[in-house]
Amino acid sequence: MWQTVIDVAAILAGVAAILDALEKLGCNVRIFGRRKTGSVTPGIYNRKSAWSAIALAALALVLAGISVYYSASPRIVEKIVVQTVQQPPKPRIIMSWGSLDGSICPIQLNTAPLTDFKDQYDIAIVCGITDPGADKFEDERITVSSPYTITLGNLEISTPISKSMSDARAKITQETLKNLPVKHGTTVTVQIPEWYEVVVLPKGVNISDIRKLSDVSRYGGKILSQIGF
Repeated sequence: MWQTVIDVAAILAGVAAILDALEKLGCNVRIFGRRKTGSVTPGIYNRKSAWSAIALAALALVLAGISVYYSASPRIVEKIVVQTVQQPPKPRIIMSWGSLDGSICPIQLNTAPLTDFKDQYDIAIVCGITDPGADKFEDERITVSSPYTITLGNLEISTPISKSMSDARAKITQETLKNLPVKHGTTVTVQIPEWYEVVVLPKGVNISDIRKLSDVSRYGGKILSQIGF
């Protein structure tokens, strides 16, 4: 709004400057129905300077008029929308896992999405104890199943836990019970959280070489949760 007011004031000033210049040139100027005859002051205001003033005032009028036009005209705002095309998520292959029986690592899989791995890889599971104080990828208290052929159908795997994992569970259970005020003869079940990972290993890899989760990639395999499955 203030820009428009300033532009209008500039236009009026330009008109006044032109009228003043014409008056000094001796022209008859009619303002609001009244005629005013100008006179030239020798030595102070000559014709050349008067026409220069008129030209500059006319230029100011043109520029101010353009500014008023664009200020009053509706503005068209161009909005550029960048749309990111998202790839559909890969289907999950784990249907269910875990058991109240702490001596096994059971899991049910849907291997249908693993078409790209069928010919060169076998599938296996790795399970371990959830321990915030240990590096999951370097923890050797894990269980690794035997490798299975990828059939592109449902697959159920149930693997007895390893000795290292069994010993770790027993130690955690013992320490937990030691800190509980349990009466003699009371049966207490300690639930120990576990993690499960589904992996694919190149056919022919010796499963006994997988002692840590990080060994999967070391021997050319893949942890499926890390590639979207």
